[in-house]
Amino acid sequence: MNVLIRTLGWTLFGTCTAFAQAPAKLEARVRQLETELAGLGYSFPQPTPLRVVSSGEYSGIVQAECDRLFGAHWAELQRYLRQGFGIECGKSAAETRAQLAQPWVTGFALVFDSAANVVVVDQSRADSVSEQELARGVFAALRAREPGWAAVMAPGEHTWESVALGRALLAGEAELASLALAEGRAGRDLKALSPSSLDAPLPKGVGDSLTRVLHRLGRDLMLERYRGFGFDGARALWNERPRTTEQLAHTVKLYRDTPKPGELPAWDAALGLQVVRKDELGELGMFALLLDAGVPLSDAQLAAIGWDGDEVQCLRDARGELSMVWRISFDRHDDVRQFATAVGPIALGQIVVRGLVLDWVRSDSIQVSQALIAALDAAKPKATPSPEDRETTAQIEANLESSIDLRPRIEGGRWLHPRFALSIPVPENWVMELVNGQAFLMGPQIGKFKDNISVAALETARGQSIDEILVSQEKLIRAQTGMEFFGGSKQLVDNREVGLLRSTGKLGENDLSFTTMVYLYEGQPVVVTISVARANLEFMQRVIDATLAGTRFVSVRAGRGDGAR
Repeated sequence: MNVLIRTLGWTLFGTCTAFAQAPAKLEARVRQLETELAGLGYSFPQPTPLRVVSSGEYSGIVQAECDRLFGAHWAELQRYLRQGFGIECGKSAAETRAQLAQPWVTGFALVFDSAANVVVVDQSRADSVSEQELARGVFAALRAREPGWAAVMAPGEHTWESVALGRALLAGEAELASLALAEGRAGRDLKALSPSSLDAPLPKGVGDSLTRVLHRLGRDLMLERYRGFGFDGARALWNERPRTTEQLAHTVKLYRDTPKPGELPAWDAALGLQVVRKDELGELGMFALLLDAGVPLSDAQLAAIGWDGDEVQCLRDARGELSMVWRISFDRHDDVRQFATAVGPIALGQIVVRGLVLDWVRSDSIQVSQALIAALDAAKPKATPSPEDRETTAQIEANLESSIDLRPRIEGGRWLHPRFALSIPVPENWVMELVNGQAFLMGPQIGKFKDNISVAALETARGQSIDEILVSQEKLIRAQTGMEFFGGSKQLVDNREVGLLRSTGKLGENDLSFTTMVYLYEGQPVVVTISVARANLEFMQRVIDATLAGTRFVSVRAGRGDGAR
């Protein structure tokens, strides 16, 4: 995985040749999508142009689009930067360019070509493009006609940071529209949806972890804006967009935390250094680089939080040798320390800390490296800490540190499962107990058996739909000796589609009744099983029904406690 994969996304720009006509079925799907989007207030003065190309041409287009979007020498900077953090990359800038683009070739079936103003589809996947992906293409073509697009995603010398922001907004708008269509077809109110109740927009295996985060953050921002101000408010985000991926990732900083410029000095002409490329990674680009370098997730998150601006320059001397300088500003001294601790064991070159600023210098020449460090020392940045920025960063880190503990817990009368974004009401006098390391919500002792509720991920059914899971679980139950299946169905719980199964059977000497609810969380089935003694079923049915009705699928901040409180 790599930084480009984590920040670029599928929306790119470039020239496309040797088009074939789009299949009639695909063309019809796009026209139907435009008609439905028009019902949401979007205007399509002209149909979205659509063409297909061979897989080989498609791969070449994606690579060319990277060049158009980022400008000259982007792959050269990425190669030298990644090498400096011990990340495997191509033997040349050209190989690195192909390596960084390849996951987008395989992960996404279409790309928008701004030069030809056409949505280009890989012919081999034209019949399997999802509605969400088609919506992204349609919105890319739509937004490309508007003035605000140029500031975000038009071809040119964009930074890693600006590309990530543009892609998040574009994906978010398309996801919002797709949600609106799906909810409208089902007769439900989109404003009733909370971002925390939704699965990730992209399933695992499409793009990478940060790309999925960007799609989710963009969708959640658009949905929250829609819930407050409707589609006009969501569309206005293109002109009222976050300034940084830090603001995108942390709503407490939205429109408030303004980053500091990199403030790298002009280099002494005697060094003979040419600036090959300069860039800005931003908080999420920095986070992605650390993940690629093997830094554990929680450490990478803590190291990236508190980012307050950065600039990286790739330099070349008269002999063709490369050097790199990366200056990063932070909100607090703790943030500087966390980043230095994370990268110290893996980064080549030298790390120099100056107050709230960290400089990283790498060079093929010791002499040039020393001269660069001296120049940086002579041009110390005048960093003035912002009390508000420091306060919000401390708040974000406190939430993150507590969320590292993902164990279930009881809090406020609810059984919380941070790992699965699940909150279950606790029946009166029930408590949480650990049995062989697994958490159960246990009822009072009645006879030999304690009625209980358990929660577990269903690894064997990953990637299956609710319908498929209902069928496979029914077969499994019916195949077990002593088990009796009483029915399965799909229902809505907290505005989310779930599968419900009811069965009975014996566990040892205990004659039991099982009520099982299955839902999907980030593509993985999660099973909630309520097991009660069959003799208690008539009395417990009311408890079972209330428990299911009170279940909520919400983002749960994990706690620091012992897991059994």
